[in-house]
Amino acid sequence: MKNPKNLSYKFLFIFLCLSPVSLNASVFTVRNKTPNSVYLQKSLTNIFKPSGLEKELNLFLAKTYPGRFYQQSGGARVKKFLKEWGDKNNVSFLEQTFSPDTNWALQNIKREFNKKIEGTFPVSSPTYQKWFRFLRHIQGHYSQMKGKKFSNFLYQKEGENKNKTLVISTNYDSVNQDQKTKFLKGDAASIGALDNASSFISLLELIKIIEHIDLPFNVIVAFFDLQELGNLGARAFIQEALDHSKGKEVIHVNTLMIGKTHASKKKNDFTIYGTQSWSGALKSSFAAIPQAKINFKKESFPSSDAGPFLDVGISSLTLMGLPESEHEKINHQDRDSIENIDFYSHTVGSKLLTSLVFDLLYPL
Repeated sequence: MKNPKNLSYKFLFIFLCLSPVSLNASVFTVRNKTPNSVYLQKSLTNIFKPSGLEKELNLFLAKTYPGRFYQQSGGARVKKFLKEWGDKNNVSFLEQTFSPDTNWALQNIKREFNKKIEGTFPVSSPTYQKWFRFLRHIQGHYSQMKGKKFSNFLYQKEGENKNKTLVISTNYDSVNQDQKTKFLKGDAASIGALDNASSFISLLELIKIIEHIDLPFNVIVAFFDLQELGNLGARAFIQEALDHSKGKEVIHVNTLMIGKTHASKKKNDFTIYGTQSWSGALKSSFAAIPQAKINFKKESFPSSDAGPFLDVGISSLTLMGLPESEHEKINHQDRDSIENIDFYSHTVGSKLLTSLVFDLLYPL
């Protein structure tokens, strides 16, 4: 008997291909080419609709099922998905192929192990043994990855100032973990709807806006692989594809789980992590998206793709929808499926991200 999940996704794929999402091009007027007022910015954020985000996310998940873990076939289909999406929206993506710096990632994990486990727990304790076994487990995955090539995908548009660049990023890989051992399960579906396909779709919709506006400086929208294995895609981007030489200014915005679940209690709460106080600069984020409540945390989020940027001194912030207190209920589990996403909150988060980008491009 065939897997009913596969059958449902096949049906869903056919249905969505027959029902393409249309974009209301009337919002992209000459007047909106320089959205330097709250009114103009708000009018552009209105392209985000719950139904549109849900359809696009459904299509992406259907085409990359059973998941985007490096051992699964879905990761390789991301390139094809972006090609088809780009053809439909007259957008092109640059593919950055890279060999992951697994030694760097392993050093980071060992440093974390030494800081939090070694010397704190006895070697014979269950906690020590659990994380020691996990460390060896990760080493095994890094050994399997050696000699293989992986891909980041980049959308780029030049602005007036060629020496300043805003990088907006998310990761597209997904993973399923055993909740007791934390071992990565390559043989299990790792749909990753909220973590982090929700952000992936939000950034694609954001690209539609960026394509139609004039930029005061460069913008790169980056889709990174291997975040779940130590931010290896972001590391490769920093090392090989980003010009952050002397005289070049780079700002980074990272996105994680930009929506909420149906079980989330505070649907409009979003968190921004950043080592600077960004609240003074984000004026229109409050004005254009009044329903959003923004919690600013004056701390970095180095365990995400912000880490490699912070390592080289690039100013970085991370926008997160799902609070950390809810992560263990859905992260890296098969329950992270589209059925559990609240698309009203996903829409608010997408609008907030866009408004944040406007703030950085056109400060009021």
